Amino acid sequence: MNNSEKLQVLESVLERAADELGDITPVVLSDFYNEHPGSRELFGHHGGQNMSRMEADMVESALYCLMTWFDRPVEIEIMFTHTIPHHEMLDIPVDQFAGLLESTIRVLGETLPADDKQGALVWSELEHSLLELARNSSLSTLLG
Repeated sequence: MNNSEKLQVLESVLERAADELGDITPVVLSDFYNEHPGSRELFGHHGGQNMSRMEADMVESALYCLMTWFDRPVEIEIMFTHTIPHHEMLDIPVDQFAGLLESTIRVLGETLPADDKQGALVWSELEHSLLELARNSSLSTLLG
């Protein structure tokens, strides 16, 4: 399957998720905070009075990465190699950065029909590629 076809699958997943879930932000954040309980405090610390804005921006960024990956992967690679070390310098571990991405992928992927084999393949590739890139963009990996 070429990238154009993968983008079409991705678009259909996003449309279905929008129809089923509406705004994915609260669903993604609920999943993320369940998986990473200490993260709420980090958002509060770094977001201050604008915590909800920061949460929404971070989910929007994760969604952007998903939407852009098959079309412009180098852009996401550059973004991660700059953003993840910056987060780590702010004491936000790569696992939490990747965790929000993973929650976004999981929430959207759960809207895939069980019989959508093509969608599942694309979603699996997207998840594997982005999470591997995130973990490989850690300061310890880059400097290692």
